[in-house]
Amino acid sequence: MEEGLLRLRAHAYSGGRLLGEIAADVVARRLRFNDDFDDDGDGPYSPDGGTG
Repeated sequence: MEEGLLRLRAHAYSGGRLLGEIAADVVARRLRFNDDFDDDGDGPYSPDGGTG
């Protein structure tokens, strides 16, 4: 649970968004954190399929 909150906070801070917005995106499945890939917007789960 602590790691999850840290990830949410880090993502919110790095994107200049509110923590509640990030949490809502996770609940609505618009944002997914995966242990295998950093959620930098350039991975296989990014909107462009990781093509950059």
